[in-house]
Amino acid sequence: ETLKIIESCLNEDQKLNERTKLPVPVIMELLELCTQCNYFELEGKIYRQYEGMAMGSPLSPIFANIFMEEFEQKALALAQFKPKIWWRYVDDTFVVFPHGDTKLNEFLDHINSISPSIRLTMEVEVQNKLPFLDVCVLRDRDVLKTTVFQKKTHTGKYLNYHSNHQKSAKEGVAYSLFDRAKSLCSDKDGLKEEFKKVESDLRSNGYPQSVINKCKRTRKIIPESVNQKSDKFAFMSIPYVPGLSEKIRRVGRKYNIRTAFKTHNTLRQSLVKTKPKNGTQDSKNCVYSIKCSCDREYIGETKRPLNVRIKEHKENTRKGLTEKSKIAHHCWSEDHHMNWDEAKIIHREPHFFKRKLIEASYIKLANQPISQPSVEIRPLWLPILKN
Repeated sequence: ETLKIIESCLNEDQKLNERTKLPVPVIMELLELCTQCNYFELEGKIYRQYEGMAMGSPLSPIFANIFMEEFEQKALALAQFKPKIWWRYVDDTFVVFPHGDTKLNEFLDHINSISPSIRLTMEVEVQNKLPFLDVCVLRDRDVLKTTVFQKKTHTGKYLNYHSNHQKSAKEGVAYSLFDRAKSLCSDKDGLKEEFKKVESDLRSNGYPQSVINKCKRTRKIIPESVNQKSDKFAFMSIPYVPGLSEKIRRVGRKYNIRTAFKTHNTLRQSLVKTKPKNGTQDSKNCVYSIKCSCDREYIGETKRPLNVRIKEHKENTRKGLTEKSKIAHHCWSEDHHMNWDEAKIIHREPHFFKRKLIEASYIKLANQPISQPSVEIRPLWLPILKN
């Protein structure tokens, strides 16, 4: 249905050829390909989604807006009693309807009769209050006022000030809460009340009063022309270690190097697993370990599937190519056998040089490894690697 609306709009667009050389049939074929070939994997099986758009697709909000624009125009044009205000954000609408409760229910039934795929629900004001998105709209006689809307499940929990994050991230939390209050509260009394809630939440999360006072003040907007310098600069991203990372950034500024901090161990990485699980030995870009019957282990890295690399190790060992393979040399010289089926991945890293460093780090920490590192890890890094 949305594709038909888009095709009609494109055919009526007199200036389409000024923006693209693609004819309408080709554009429609590409859109059909993007919307109808939605495949996904679940528990090792491939499925195709026949209805709706794929979650996360960049086309989804565009299609939703195109459909809802056509939908609301048709619904409002055919309505016997029309709303005084109709504001829409994607599929959420804020409506002021002055014709009474009975006509309001009839209006909802009318809207839900326009398209079989759309079923809107309705929430009416309670005690002159109505939430819309993250705004709470209050009706004071004929005047509408706004403040911040918080769900009943709101706990006031934010990034704790004593957590292992850089100071700018913590201040960013406070700034965003105060900025939201300033943009959503329509009068001074509502803003004052919201400021009290924000300050209370921040204090309960360990934020000192000095930081709260700083973030409550209006920030100065720095023009882009002042913020952007013509000098060339380098960029580096490093893990955040309190105390150490800030010192590295200060040193980098002297040499025109901009530094960003990152965190590897996040809740997202631990809890969110969106990629399908492959067999262990099907994985690419990994550091792996193969144990010998003598309990020593070979640690290596590969960008190819691990089973391909293991097959090479087996072939070199079978042929006795001791100069080409550390595993072959160990097996033939000691008359030992590798536990090929127990090979395991100990780290995944797509970046080549990082993978080499990680491999060398594991070899440095291993007890009498069979393999030799291809890059050097200096002894001064050992305390950090052990931690």
